[in-house]
Amino acid sequence: MYFLIILSALVVINATEEARVYNGNDLDPTEQGYLVLLHILTEANVRIKCSGCIIASNWILTTAHCLPTQKRVKIIYVRQYVHQVLRTLAQVKPNNTFPHSSYVQGDYTIANTQYDIALLKTSKKIPFDEYAKSIELARASPRNNQSAIIAGYGLNDLGESLARQGVVRVTKCPFTYSERLLCSNSTVKSGHGDSGGALAANGKLIGVVAGSSVRNCGETDPETLCTTVYVNVASHYKWIDNVKRTHV
Repeated sequence: MYFLIILSALVVINATEEARVYNGNDLDPTEQGYLVLLHILTEANVRIKCSGCIIASNWILTTAHCLPTQKRVKIIYVRQYVHQVLRTLAQVKPNNTFPHSSYVQGDYTIANTQYDIALLKTSKKIPFDEYAKSIELARASPRNNQSAIIAGYGLNDLGESLARQGVVRVTKCPFTYSERLLCSNSTVKSGHGDSGGALAANGKLIGVVAGSSVRNCGETDPETLCTTVYVNVASHYKWIDNVKRTHV
């Protein structure tokens, strides 16, 4: 039996002001410099906000569900907040978006969430500095119960995207045997807009935030334990490397 994954990218909620990495902390601009905010504009003039991770000077890793094919992408702006100032680091054109070929838009089963990962190639190299930098990809899956940091640009009730982080313990997902997914069960959990954000440990990206396993978990009570689901980076390392090599 598949559990429904409720994706955390597209909806702004009003139940609480802390609608992003619940029970986490605001990021200092010099922390997690690989974390970026994605402003996605579609041809239908729909605006989507997601998170992403810089993995090279012209590559961003995010979730595939942030790129709805039925609403074709017009342009993606890669941005960061530094001292409350929003700066644009790069742009991504529609032909440089690469969702996993096995991912099916609109299918929210666990079987499909295993492939909820996408690469974005920027038009120009991102200018690295003390605030913007890349993160190394993990080649091996994390240990069970390993400590890790979840980080994302989630939305508060005013629709503002704020970078936050929190500490979680990585566990095996209770509803699947797939090695392509990781989970954490904690009061520290993803919120709307955190999709595509990071799960990092020991300076490496080990997971990409996919969403929550229960609809609206924690929105009315931030202290509720919730399961956050991540796509395991190590399980997709070869796919990531192949896409980068194919689209130099």
